[in-house]
Parts: sequence; structure tokens; C-alpha cells
Amino acid sequence: GETLSAVSRRSAAIEALQRGIDVAKRTVTRRARVEAALAAQSLARLHLDAGEAAEAGSVVEEGLGLRPEDPALLLLRGRAWIDLGRLEEASSLLSSLALEHPERFFDPDIAYDLRIFSEWPHALGGLAAFRLGRFEVAAECYRRAAAAAPREEQYRVKARLAAARAGTAGIGLKDGPDA
Repeated sequence: GETLSAVSRRSAAIEALQRGIDVAKRTVTRRARVEAALAAQSLARLHLDAGEAAEAGSVVEEGLGLRPEDPALLLLRGRAWIDLGRLEEASSLLSSLALEHPERFFDPDIAYDLRIFSEWPHALGGLAAFRLGRFEVAAECYRRAAAAAPREEQYRVKARLAAARAGTAGIGLKDGPDA
């Protein structure tokens, strides 16, 4: 599915990924559930990237039915909920994903990009808070995303914008890659 997507065969990619999920649902081994979660992640991202949040949400729920605590699927659920306007629910979910010490997370079945537990939930949480008009919360989320990803200037810019909207411009923000 990912290969088909990479060569711009989106329909075939969607079909292959869904078929992988369906096969895993009939095979109740732990490994099959892991493979289904990976396929669901890829398929949900395809839908999200195409602006199909409802479809992505359905795929995420299907994947979570097989692996309920999968953090990548939970992050994608938060992203879909933001796109669907379910901002309160997304904020709550995303704040629960952010870990103080992401490097301590361990899953014996899947290796995760640790940004799932730091940069990304903070950034998405900032977006949800901003859309809710909670600019101080958004600024803090973006500051945390910037701390997790110091080379990503976009988070410092977004933190400044949110702080300006909240009337607290500049508080706790430093310039440069060490901010």
C-alpha cells in the first residue's frame, strides 16, 4: 500500500491497505494486529493528506479496534478530530499522548517515532486550542512543541502569534535554534 501510494497509485494503495486490515481482522494473532495497526496508520494518513477526515477517522477506529492503545493511531485520531471540528475531544486526547520522558516509552511490537509523544501532540494541541480561541493554551502548546523540536521555527512563530492574540506576546520565547 505504501509503495503504491509512493508511485501515485492512490486508489490501489487504499485497496491494498484496506485488504491488509481486513486480513488481519480475520487472523487473531498479535502479529496480525500489529500489521493491521501499521496498515491503518498508512491508510489514515492517506485520507488525512487528501482532506478526507471522516474516512481517516473510520480507518483509525477500525485500527484501534484491533490495537486500542496504539499511540500512532491515537495521534491520528486527534488529527482527524481537529479536521472534523471535534476540538475539545482532540485537545483532551492529545494532552494525554504527550509524555514528559518519551524516550522511556517501549512497545515490544512496534518502534515509534518519539515525536508522537512530544512534538506532534503539542503542535496539534496548539492548533486545537488556537481554533477554540484559547490562545494562552495554544501558545504554551507551541512552546512545548518548540522545546521538543528546537530546529522547527514554525512552532516559535505560532507560539508568538498565539501569545499576541492572548495579549502575552513574547513571554517565555527566545530566538534561535536553542529556544
